[in-house]
Amino acid sequence: MNGRRFGLGLTLIACATVLASCGERASPTGPSSDGPWTGVWQGTLSDTGGTTGTLRLTLEERAVDARGSLVSGAWTTSFADASRSGAGTVAGTVTEGVGTLLLTPATAAACSQPIPGAAGSYSLSRLTLGGRTLQGAFAQLLCTNTITGTVTLTRP
Repeated sequence: MNGRRFGLGLTLIACATVLASCGERASPTGPSSDGPWTGVWQGTLSDTGGTTGTLRLTLEERAVDARGSLVSGAWTTSFADASRSGAGTVAGTVTEGVGTLLLTPATAAACSQPIPGAAGSYSLSRLTLGGRTLQGAFAQLLCTNTITGTVTLTRP
């Protein structure tokens, strides 16, 4: 009788383990975050005035449908003029392979007059992915003007 109980106990444990693992596989886990934009990207921001800085993006891409995805993450910039360096969060979209990202600073610059958006934020537009390189245009919103240029990032 004890042998039967032991065998029944093992059977119940085995069944519970199988059911638990099946339940894990069957439960929705949400969209995958392993899209081609996911990862760490680093490169340069070159503005039309000739100033170059570095930009580092840590991105996570989540597919929405066959045509597009959402991108989120973090960013940091570094310039020789430290007042232009910053860090913050990333939010954006990729539609049919072309990305638009908004880089919002953790701490916006204090401007003497109200401006639309956060001073120090970047808008990266017309970003395209070619192999391990992201390229496109950027605009940085400052208190008194907007700086524009190009961005080129690579993923190791």
